[in-house]
Amino acid sequence: MNKKIILITSFIWSVTLSFAQNIPTNGLQIWLRADRGTTLSGNDVAKWADQSGNKHLTYQNKSGEQPELMKNKLNGLPVIYFDGNDWMESTLMFKPANSSESTIFVVCKGEQIQSIVRIQDGPFDQLVYPWGSHGSNFSVRNGSWKRVPAGLHKNTWNLGSASSSSQGIRTFRQRKLIDSAAGVGGIDSIPLYLGRWKNQTEFTDAMVAEILVYNVALGENDHRKVETYLANKWELPLTPDGLTAMSNSINQIHLRWNDYSNNETGFEIYRSNSSGGSFQLVGTTSTNDTTYIDTGLMNNTAYYYKVRAVNSNTFSEYSNESSAKTLLVGSDDIKSDQTQLYWSPQTKMIQVLGLDGDRVQIKVIDINGCLVKSVSTSNSGTIEFQALHKGMYLIKVFDLETGRVLTRKLVVA
Repeated sequence: MNKKIILITSFIWSVTLSFAQNIPTNGLQIWLRADRGTTLSGNDVAKWADQSGNKHLTYQNKSGEQPELMKNKLNGLPVIYFDGNDWMESTLMFKPANSSESTIFVVCKGEQIQSIVRIQDGPFDQLVYPWGSHGSNFSVRNGSWKRVPAGLHKNTWNLGSASSSSQGIRTFRQRKLIDSAAGVGGIDSIPLYLGRWKNQTEFTDAMVAEILVYNVALGENDHRKVETYLANKWELPLTPDGLTAMSNSINQIHLRWNDYSNNETGFEIYRSNSSGGSFQLVGTTSTNDTTYIDTGLMNNTAYYYKVRAVNSNTFSEYSNESSAKTLLVGSDDIKSDQTQLYWSPQTKMIQVLGLDGDRVQIKVIDINGCLVKSVSTSNSGTIEFQALHKGMYLIKVFDLETGRVLTRKLVVA
């Protein structure tokens, strides 16, 4: 029985190592993992050893203020729970490599997720991530405050990150940029705390799975590497992007997006009748799906969409918003209020009526999607096309002034 346990533990550790192989180490100051380096006093964590190679130690000597190690909490791995009274101090004196640079990553879940990472010495020079009620901000202070919304959510797992430099400060959740602001000035050497700063009333009531702190502002590629490592290890879906909406029907819109996760159980599709409006869940997909067809829509109507990845642990942020407009009429209904289209197989002529001087373009497309003929006109009349071979065609009339598209199926016997 003991041999089996050792084998399972070794397997989990080897998988964890493989996840971590590609993360950047330049500027990595401290790396705290709930699955590695804890010294326990009962179930409580008295010491939490740095895994960056810098040999820093995070500790709490008072038994009533030590966080708890909770086993098998996320993807079969342990996490560390700060109950609101717990906090830890580190031997790390954080100093940016270049004036004001930093990058912080946190995997957390809780009711009150502020003050997980506090780089602070007194009320002035400090980096706090997240900060404020329910962890609403990334706070940077050097003489004056800079605060950017953190975008983290209560009571669900978050893969959050924040960075600062003289060029700007930014926050992310599940790979998506949440917000940004102007840069900050220089920051002196400051100690690091977890959970709160000494006896301040701001506190953490949350589970923490992993923390990485850099004294450089990571570039986009390195930032993505750390996010991917944390997302894969803890099974947290990343945010999809590249959403596009397209319509060639009176009642359907086709959606397509990019998937950056390998652990989602599916995607949720949200729709609104206006840009930035109230979005409602209208459908879901299976794992690894990157397309969706929304059906039963009103004709000649614009719809707006966004999607997000989900699994049993949490949800990603929403993708970009994309919109499309359904067609005015369908492929079997050519009549509109004024315009009508007629085809004569005997004379090989197409007659368009009711244009009233509008500029239009008429196209004949074969079953393979190839353009057979295209004619532009600015008046009603008869348009002659070359003789068509037997088969099915689409005749499309594009009103160049109103944007209206009329379509008709044509079968030449």
